[in-house]
Amino acid sequence: MGMEDFKNWIQQLLTLKLNEPETLQQLQHSVRNQIRGGIHAGDRSQIRIGGVDAHFHLGEGDTAREVIEEYQRVQAVQAEYMPLGQIEPGLLNHSKVGERTILMQDVHVSVNAQLLAEQTGRAWRAEQVAEKARPLDEVIGDKDHRLLVLKGLAGTGKTTFVNHLLRQRNKDPSRLPEPLRKLPFIHIRLRELNWRKSITENPVWQALRCSLGEVENVARIVEVLKQHALRTGAYLLVDGLDELAGDDQERLAFLVRLAELADNELFQDTSRVLLTTRPHALSDGLPFDLARFSQAELLPLARAQQTQFVENWWRHLSIQKWPQRMAWSNGDWERRKRELLASLALESVSKLAERPLWLTLMIILQVERPGSMPTDSVALLDELTDLMLRRWPSWRLTEREAVDADSLTRYFENAKYREALESLAWRLQAVSEKTKDAAHLDTEALESDLGGKVPEESPRVFLQYLSEGAGLLEPDQQGRIGFHYRVFQEFLAACHLVRQADFEVQFRHCCTRDQAHWRELLGYSVGILRLRQPEYGLAGALTCLLPEERPDSLNRNSMQVADWLVLIRCAQGLSGLGLSEHERKRLEKPLGRLRHWLVELIETGQLDPRERAEAGDALGAIGDPRFHGREKYRLPALYRGEPEKSCGFIKIPAGEFLMGSDKAIDKDAFDDECINGKPHPQQLDEDFWIGRYPVTVGQYACFVDDGGYDRDEFWSSEGRAWRDGSLDAKLRADAGRDSWMNELLTMRPPAERREPWEWTRQQRTPTRPVIMICWYETEAYCNWLNRRLHASGMVDWISAGSEFSVRLPTEREWEKAARTGHEQIEPWRYPWGNEEWTEGRANIKDSKIGHASAVGIYAEGATPLGLHDMAGNVWEWSCSWWSADYPYQADKSEAETAPGGNYRVLRGGSWVGIQRRARCASRVGDFPDYWNDYVGFRVVLSLAVDF
Repeated sequence: MGMEDFKNWIQQLLTLKLNEPETLQQLQHSVRNQIRGGIHAGDRSQIRIGGVDAHFHLGEGDTAREVIEEYQRVQAVQAEYMPLGQIEPGLLNHSKVGERTILMQDVHVSVNAQLLAEQTGRAWRAEQVAEKARPLDEVIGDKDHRLLVLKGLAGTGKTTFVNHLLRQRNKDPSRLPEPLRKLPFIHIRLRELNWRKSITENPVWQALRCSLGEVENVARIVEVLKQHALRTGAYLLVDGLDELAGDDQERLAFLVRLAELADNELFQDTSRVLLTTRPHALSDGLPFDLARFSQAELLPLARAQQTQFVENWWRHLSIQKWPQRMAWSNGDWERRKRELLASLALESVSKLAERPLWLTLMIILQVERPGSMPTDSVALLDELTDLMLRRWPSWRLTEREAVDADSLTRYFENAKYREALESLAWRLQAVSEKTKDAAHLDTEALESDLGGKVPEESPRVFLQYLSEGAGLLEPDQQGRIGFHYRVFQEFLAACHLVRQADFEVQFRHCCTRDQAHWRELLGYSVGILRLRQPEYGLAGALTCLLPEERPDSLNRNSMQVADWLVLIRCAQGLSGLGLSEHERKRLEKPLGRLRHWLVELIETGQLDPRERAEAGDALGAIGDPRFHGREKYRLPALYRGEPEKSCGFIKIPAGEFLMGSDKAIDKDAFDDECINGKPHPQQLDEDFWIGRYPVTVGQYACFVDDGGYDRDEFWSSEGRAWRDGSLDAKLRADAGRDSWMNELLTMRPPAERREPWEWTRQQRTPTRPVIMICWYETEAYCNWLNRRLHASGMVDWISAGSEFSVRLPTEREWEKAARTGHEQIEPWRYPWGNEEWTEGRANIKDSKIGHASAVGIYAEGATPLGLHDMAGNVWEWSCSWWSADYPYQADKSEAETAPGGNYRVLRGGSWVGIQRRARCASRVGDFPDYWNDYVGFRVVLSLAVDF
């Protein structure tokens, strides 16, 4: 070491904060390597990830253990800083030694994951079900999930979680699950792997080599880590399968080699693997080679997690008080935080806040901007885009660059630069439609495309700023450039679309293209019209896009697929805007046309079920005319263009019917549906009326908003005991319960029994069936609706003097309703008849919708009397007690107390179920405290008050 180098080293030591343990450790390594001569000239000991520099301090005589310890230390340094620590240079600049910054532990919140695993419980459940959410820190320590694939959308925190683990391993291993504490963590970033180069070893180790870059002794570091993993064990953190350069076949090839490593080389009782990816990289599921890997989905941040995340960030931001906000008082900081937290409750904002990436940007935006947060998602995205463009510091730029940060900010003072960026996004959006993945183009091609569109500066400098300064673009392994986050590409491409003089023509054309690819962009464009042209743009565009004829005067067969899809995309765009009352009045005519056309689409079975499901959700968000308003408890108002004279209650006449299945006719019949393979007659002595649809989220919201959970008069004594938790001990003591049922009690403690589970999210889709409710909650709703209907005088279709009650159907009432209207008396297999299931009949697992759908979208699956969703969508609670033996005995199954078992019957199948479970006679039972996202209910209006 020369004298000048020695002086520089001493000067660097003087800047260190020696009271920090990690700094003392760094000093120890530095002094040791100076003595050994281990410091290398240039930057060969330096590794840089995410803008953070760290140095390996290795000497020639270091043992394998010392190499591993130094590797772990460097990885922890890299993981110390939040990935978005580059947002504000005055606050988060970590380029200077010893300068305070916001670190991982400052803002980290625990995240949850949902495991996808084979259900080993009751046979009636779906073949693949989502287990309850669990903290991800807990899941990775589970012996059953040593090999785990973690899936999550962009910005949900996959890489941040990996960094969190790396930091804990080096800083505080006692907080890790016990099986992980002694394992070395090996961090492999797949975006660094150049697959197309010659690979002479397992690509997992090649990816590790690429992750380390050109540091000194990289070959030795990789070999030491590899041998330790193979001989003793390690935890492989393989990050970013979706970022692996190449196509699906190359990703598959990598997975096969990873499986070989896990199966044949790693010690099975010690080593572990965590593979992260966006879902699209595994769109066809895991290959057979990875059958031993568990799968988990990283869940969005729940409201409590969002609040904690904001609190953590805010606490440290207010302490830091970056230069722009030095004048803020503590009261100012507290007020701004309350405003941000309040905005998270807005439907149009809450979805963005579910991803840590966007919530972080929203936090920075709240500190940066003078006013309140935007109240719709498009306006918020516009400001977040502006934040990325104008306020993302040029922290990567050095004095050697041709353009300084001040001159770069002038780019976006000229609208031409924004237009050029939007044009670039449009080009890449079109390219990515073909590749089915993130779009990247050669720099030369992009420069050529920008030629003449960028004033003052060259296209090369413009692209340099967008990638190195703004962080919007990123290069891939081949040096091609694309958007770092797809949402910005889609949003900016939508801005480009709105600028076009023939916007309506191009909008319609995009509706004929790949729907999965253009869906978000088209929705954004509707919101951008409202943002950029508030007085005329949105109303004018809707008027041009929507057919003029009313549905009852048009031959719907003359409508093209694109015409129907235009309706859906317009409605989806409007649904996220949070239109004011003034805007709704101004848009009254086009909105009315849009609603009527969407009802026509749903009720006549246009398009395929997945598109109808989208239409149902969008229609619910902008106001579904099929249902009354809150004043009539959102009960059905219109059906196929005609008024619902009985508020959607359909009369089922008294009389005899055959209950159960005939195995000679129905090959799918279960034993618990028959007596010696045959059905048996049942007699109903009173007419009753049953709901056309399952109870919707909007209908149930009337009960919640009316204080239904706080009013004891609507709850039975057992229901109140469930609500306040005093029933839990009795439920847990039941010998017939599976252990996971008791976990549901823990997951939803009494404090969480004041509304349905995930209620905020459910309310975004008001015409889907309400889910996540147990039997006791359905009973309380029936009691509430019973009182409201008696007081309202709405039930005027029953003869004067007749008494009625609102309740759950009995099991035999449900089955009779599902089979009524067919000419033959024989027990029809499905509500629509004996024809086999087809895609247009019902929402079951084979439909691949993946969630409960808006009610009434399966016209072909209705009964002859017009009852919908009796097959599929959601299992429906009945008021009957479960008995596995037929014949059905009303005096026992419909008794007030259980006749020996504790199950209540559910009917109808669900969106996670198979065809066999969607038949009229299919029946299951569960404890009345059970709830899930495929369980709902419908009600009957009964003249048999006592049954």
